[in-house]
Parts: sequence; C-alpha cells; structure tokens
Amino acid sequence: MKVYELRVRTFLLKDLKGDQSIKKISQSIITYLSKDRYFLNYHISKSYKSYCHDNLYPISKSYKKNEVYQFRIRSIDKDLVNYFLKGFSDYKDEIFKNLTVEVRIISKSIISKIFTLSPVILKNDSGYWRNNMSVEDFEKRINDNIIKKYKFFENDKIKELKFYNNIKFLNSSPVPFKFKDITLLGDKVELNINMDENSQNLAYLALGVTFSENSTYGAGFLGYKYLD
Repeated sequence: MKVYELRVRTFLLKDLKGDQSIKKISQSIITYLSKDRYFLNYHISKSYKSYCHDNLYPISKSYKKNEVYQFRIRSIDKDLVNYFLKGFSDYKDEIFKNLTVEVRIISKSIISKIFTLSPVILKNDSGYWRNNMSVEDFEKRINDNIIKKYKFFENDKIKELKFYNNIKFLNSSPVPFKFKDITLLGDKVELNINMDENSQNLAYLALGVTFSENSTYGAGFLGYKYLD
C-alpha cells in the first residue's frame, strides 16, 4: 500500500467564504471525476472511496478573488492518482482555475500520532453524536470504520483491535461542517498510535482515506507526526 498526496495550486476566480470552501473543493473534484465514465461510476457507487481532501491553504475566514491557494488530495489508488495527474491541472469552473498538480508518496515511517485538520463526522439519525452516544461508542465507530476500510481496500484480514492508546478531543464545542445544503457537527481529535505493525498499517491507511464518514467531502483529513 502507498498513500499518494497531490498538491493542487489553484487560482480563485471569485471571492469565497471560509465556511464554503471545502464544500466547493469537493464539488470540483466530483465534477472532474464525472468527466470520465469509469470514475463517474466510481463516484456514484456505494462502496468506500479511496481518497480524501483538505481545505484551501493558507486557511482564512474568507478567500479572495485573484489569489493563489493550494489544497491536497490523498489517495491509495494509483489509477485515480494518474487520472488527476492527467488533467486536473487544467480544471476550471466558476470558482477555481487550477494551475499545477504535484504528487508525492507519504513515507511509511513509524507514526506516533495522527490528528484531524477537519472535523470527524459520524452520521446519526439523532443529530450530533454526543446527544445519544458515549465517548466509547464514538471511539468504536472510528476504529471500526478504518478496520472495515482496510479489509475492503487490502482484501485482507487484520486484527480488530484499537490501533491507538489515547484519544484527545481538540475542540471544546462542536465544530460545524458544511455538507451539501446542511451543516453537520463534528469533532477534531488527536490519537496516539500504537507501535505494533497492525496499528501502524491502520494509521497509514487512515492518512489516505481517513476514519471519518463523509471523507470525500473533506471530513476527517489528517495531519501526522512520525516517531522522533
């Protein structure tokens, strides 16, 4: 398994509110994927998706027309990465005019911690998870999510154990997250990763696909720190 990271430099054709930017990036990615029949079918399928993305950088409460920003797309799918490299640098819509796309492989070194740069979202019929779930339930959901993704993408069994030894919530109140035409509430967390091979494999996969739901819409994108 390899986690690829694409760095996209883009030029803004319109001003963009900070709380709308990640949603617009998702729309641009989906529009680009939909230009190809194979990747259109991939997008509309109900299966797990092999990519995630972050927000515009530098981070701002408002993004300005005629300025250059960047965002990242990560994936474990080489074919998908090659499709982005084939033409996403020429992508243009009413907001974005992409300039360049560069790729690198994230090193599979020992990961000591991972932390969310965008909130983790758990879909729940009753709304925000803290209204009806315990922290233990929350942890089980994110742990189960990455284990299921590992089995799906790697077509391999893995020990169903917790891959981290400590969780820290980084927000004191729910973090709003724009999704389509609604606002969801999520959390930013930091996980200390276990040193065993099983846990390290799960943490590395999480860099490419995250343990959050709504990951292809920008939720749960991860930062990471290697063991010193």
